[in-house]
Amino acid sequence: MKPFSDPWGESFLRGAWLQAVVVVGCSAGFYLFGYDQGIANALLSNADFFIQYPVMTDATKQGAILGLFVIGAMGGCIGNSAIGNKLGRRPILMIAALGTLLGSGLQSGSRNLAMFIVSRLINGFFVGVLTSIVPPYMGEVARTNIRGLFVSLDLVLGSAGLMTAFWVSYGFRNTPGPMGWRMPLALQAMFVLITIACIPFCPESPRWLMEAGRRADSLHVLTRLHGREYAEKAAAEIEEAIALEHATAVTSWWAIFQNNKQCFRYRTLLAVSVNSFQQFTGINMATYYAGTIFLTALAMPPEKGQLALGGLGISGHVACIFGCFVMIEYLGRVRTMMVGAATQSIAMILLAGGIAHIDVPAGGYVGAVGLYLFIMAFSATWLPCGWLYGAEVTPLAIRMKAAALGNTLQYAFNFMIVQVTPIGITNIGYKYYIPFAISNALLVPLLYFYFPEISQLSLEEIDELFSDGKVRMRRSPYESIGHAHLDHALEAGKPVNVPEGSSIEGEKSHGEFVEQ
Repeated sequence: MKPFSDPWGESFLRGAWLQAVVVVGCSAGFYLFGYDQGIANALLSNADFFIQYPVMTDATKQGAILGLFVIGAMGGCIGNSAIGNKLGRRPILMIAALGTLLGSGLQSGSRNLAMFIVSRLINGFFVGVLTSIVPPYMGEVARTNIRGLFVSLDLVLGSAGLMTAFWVSYGFRNTPGPMGWRMPLALQAMFVLITIACIPFCPESPRWLMEAGRRADSLHVLTRLHGREYAEKAAAEIEEAIALEHATAVTSWWAIFQNNKQCFRYRTLLAVSVNSFQQFTGINMATYYAGTIFLTALAMPPEKGQLALGGLGISGHVACIFGCFVMIEYLGRVRTMMVGAATQSIAMILLAGGIAHIDVPAGGYVGAVGLYLFIMAFSATWLPCGWLYGAEVTPLAIRMKAAALGNTLQYAFNFMIVQVTPIGITNIGYKYYIPFAISNALLVPLLYFYFPEISQLSLEEIDELFSDGKVRMRRSPYESIGHAHLDHALEAGKPVNVPEGSSIEGEKSHGEFVEQ
C-alpha cells in the first residue's frame, strides 16, 4: 500500500492543476469556520431543538453551550502551534479533517445534552486546527506573487460558509421534527469529505520539508508546483529564511514583550490588539444570533425573518469580496479598518434605535438596515484586515508566538460575546448594542494614532518603521519610506544616492512620519 507520506498523482498532477487541488482541499477549513459561526441560527429557530434540549431556553446556558465550539477552536489552535511543525502539514490536515467529520457526525446525531456538548467541543477543536494550519500551508505552496490572493481566498471562503449557513437555516425553516436542526449540522460532513478526498493528492509543504532537512524533496515539490527555474530560486530563498528564523527566533514568551530596538513589545501589542478588537466590534453577536435578532428583537414574522437572514449572508459575502480585492490594497489596512469601525458604530446606533422604537412600523426596518450595514462593513474591512495586519506587522522572530497569543485572545473574547449575547437580547434590549457602538467609535482614533500603515510595503520595509526602538507612523499606503532609509544610512555613515534635483533635506521635509 502506498504510504500516506508520499502524495498521489505525481505522474499527472503538476502546475496549476496541482495548486487547484490544494486550494479545493484546504477550502473546507475557513469555509467550515464560517458555516459553524452561522449555523446556530438554524438551531435556535427550530422548536424541536428546544424540545430535545430544554436547558437551551435559559439564555445564560444557551450562550455557554453554543460558545463551546469557540472554546474547542481555541484549544485546536493552541494544540496545532505545539505539534504542527513536528508532524508536517499534510498529516495535520488529514487528522483535522477526519476529526471534523467525527465531530459533525456526533453533533448531528447527539441523543442527550452531554453528547451534544462533547461533540461541539470536538468539532470546534478540529475546525480550530484547520483554520490555524490552512493559511500557512497555502502560503507555503503558493508563488510569492499570488500569496496574498491565497490568503484573501481563505477569508472569502469563510464569508461563503457563513452565507451558506444562513441559507441552510432558511431552507430548513419549515422542516418538522429533529431533521430541521440535525440535517444543517450534518451538512458539515459534505464539505469536509471534499478535503479528505483531496489531501492524499496534495504535496507536503516545501518549507516544512526544507526545515526537516529534506532539501531534495522540497525541491521536487517546488518543481511540481511551479517549474524547475522557479524552484531553484525559491529553494534558496526558503533556506535563507529558515537560517534567519533560527538565528533570530525567541524561545521565551516574555521575549515578545521586550522593548528592544526592533520594538517587539509595540508590534506584539499591535498584532494582539487587532485580533481582540475584531471581537469588540460585536461581530459574533451578529453571526451567531442574527436570526434571533430578526425574529425576537425586531419582531419579524418567521418567514420574513429567515429570508432576511439569507439576504444578510449574501450581502456580507459580496462585501467581503470587495474588501479583500479592492479596499485593503487601494485604501490601505489601517484606513480600511477606520472606515469599517466608523460605519459599524453607525450601524449599531441604527440597530439600537430600531429596537428601541420597535412599536413604530419603521422601527423594524431601521434595525434591519443597521444589522445589514454592520455585517457588510465588517466583512469588507475588519474580516480581511484583522487576519492580515497582525501577520504582517510582527517580525519573523516573534511572528508565530504573537499569532498564537492573538488567536487565543480572539477565541476567548469570541466565547465571551457568544455567551452574553442571549442574555443581552432577552434582558437588556436595545441598550445591549450601545456599548458596541461606543467601542467601534473609539477604535477610529486608536487606529489613527497608534497603528502605522503597512500596505504596499515589503516585510523589510515594515521593519524600517520600527527600527532603533522608534515607531514611525505612516498614515497612507502611498507615503514613501525613502527618508527612513536615508536616516539610517546617514547614522551608519554609509553613502546615500540622492536623485538629481532633490536633496536630503527635501526628502526629510515631507513630514510623512511621526516618531513616538
